[in-house]
Amino acid sequence: MAIVYVFMVGLALFSDFGINQSIIQNRRGDDTDFLNTAWVVQILRGVLIWVTGLLIAYSLPAIVSMNWVPAGSVYADSQLPLILSLFSFTALIQGFDSTKFALAQRMVQLKRVTLIELFSQITALLVMLIWAWLYRSIWALVSGAIVAVTVRCVMGHLWLSGPTNRFRWDSQSFKEIFHFGKWIFLLSLLGFLYLNGDRLILGGILNTTQLGVYSIAYLLSNAAISLYSSVLSRVLFPALSEVVQNRPENLSNVYQRIRIIADFSLFGVAGFLLVAGEGIVRILYDARYHDAGNMLSILALGLIGARYAVVEFLWMAKGQMQYLIASNLIRLLVLYAGIPLGYWLAGIKGALYGISFSFYAAWPVAFYYKAYHGPTNWWRELAALPVFFFAMIVGWLFMRALVV
Repeated sequence: MAIVYVFMVGLALFSDFGINQSIIQNRRGDDTDFLNTAWVVQILRGVLIWVTGLLIAYSLPAIVSMNWVPAGSVYADSQLPLILSLFSFTALIQGFDSTKFALAQRMVQLKRVTLIELFSQITALLVMLIWAWLYRSIWALVSGAIVAVTVRCVMGHLWLSGPTNRFRWDSQSFKEIFHFGKWIFLLSLLGFLYLNGDRLILGGILNTTQLGVYSIAYLLSNAAISLYSSVLSRVLFPALSEVVQNRPENLSNVYQRIRIIADFSLFGVAGFLLVAGEGIVRILYDARYHDAGNMLSILALGLIGARYAVVEFLWMAKGQMQYLIASNLIRLLVLYAGIPLGYWLAGIKGALYGISFSFYAAWPVAFYYKAYHGPTNWWRELAALPVFFFAMIVGWLFMRALVV
């Protein structure tokens, strides 16, 4: 499933034209013609991802037979083609998602969107648990994913407020979506290669069991990053875009308030997981997966490196895409050099340190931007450090409580 997710996320990002971001950032983002054109583009993209997923799935046996991948690797698993072909259907369903989701984010009206997300995930979780209890198979995960996107799509059309989507096309709207989307496409391409590079590389190095253990550590550490990124994209980006368009004189104050809250949250989670990662894994999983605990602690070091994602959303809101491209490219290069080098020097643990270090690689770009647009306030940069050390103490107490 880790590899299936990599394939599907890759197809999604390789075809990403920033439709939601265009609706949020564009001054015509609430216009009916613009929304309907965006919806048609989104559907066409969903069909493209679905068909491509099927082609990849049914090409895998031939690739294996030609010895293009190691025989004992995850890519050669006999279940992979069928799982991927069925899972790709989720992309087709997502293509019909209502543009009301993006419109609600543009207006920062997130109550119903959040409730839909929660309900769809809870419904999917129940389906997965029942299926896993009855059959104990990987198909529980596939069925849960299909249920989640279906519930979300239906509820978005029926429950969110906004114009009902229709099959309409406006050439000017498409030009505006494409103009902004070409930058998002490049960012998505770099983002895919970076965000999934760990599993793409490790999938060719590790066996299925080892990659599965790593995937658990990745899942737990990525939960924090995903929540952090989700809040930034759904709350920070619309807020900054609105301020840039209508109240540019307030931009610095809004940015600094959000930045402090984001830093405190990220440093707190990182400090806790650094010390308590092993204990968390021992609570959630049996002895077969306890090696993921040490992996989680190492990956937690990388969380702090994501602190300047706030600056990156500021660049997007202001249309300064060159900084975003530079940051993503640097992280990508460091990751793809760091994993094999770390593995060569110290095995899996070295590869994990290479992954964590890559999160810090783009910091110089953020410092350059901050220095160019105003002096850096080092007290503000270091303000979250006490939270990090306090969280480490809480993590230590948590581990002591488990021993007792």
